[in-house]
Amino acid sequence: MNKNFFAIVVCLLIILVAALVACDGTSASEYYALTVNKDGDCGTVTSSNFKAYGSSVTITATPNAGYTFDGWYSDGTKVADSTSYTFTMPAKDVTYTAKWNANTYTITLFPGLGECSMDTQTVTYGSSYNLPVLDGVTGYTFGGWSYNDTTIVNANGSSVSLYEFDKNITATAIWNINSYDLTVCNDDSKGGTVTSSGSRAY
Repeated sequence: MNKNFFAIVVCLLIILVAALVACDGTSASEYYALTVNKDGDCGTVTSSNFKAYGSSVTITATPNAGYTFDGWYSDGTKVADSTSYTFTMPAKDVTYTAKWNANTYTITLFPGLGECSMDTQTVTYGSSYNLPVLDGVTGYTFGGWSYNDTTIVNANGSSVSLYEFDKNITATAIWNINSYDLTVCNDDSKGGTVTSSGSRAY
């Protein structure tokens, strides 16, 4: 009697599991596509792959220098803030997209010979930017801004290239020495020689 009862219970459980699988239309052996995208070339992400239904899946993202990870998105909705996200694979294809934010940095301005109306400028990584154009000083012309002896902003105040430093920096004003014409005249009637005319630096 006990053996028959046990056999009946086992059969009922098998039938129940089969019914559940049939209703859900899935089984543990079925695989679905996991697509992992990134919004812009601002970092790296886990490769896309096929995953088994019901399995535990972890996707990761690593931002490049100058960027901060914003979150994982699915169908336009943020599902996680962390760079590592673990979920159970559903019975369908899924797509997750990593999004990033460009960092902002501060440029401290050192005007040198001149005067500047501002002490700092905030810039965004990977973007163009502008710095103040300074008035000339006696004997010198403003030539732009430099960092580590390299020009980063032209004399018109526009950046030479996109901001590529993943840190705060100090920019130094460039001052070019002016040259002026020197004209020397000789009174031929008196004789003698004089220094030749020409351009001379201030």
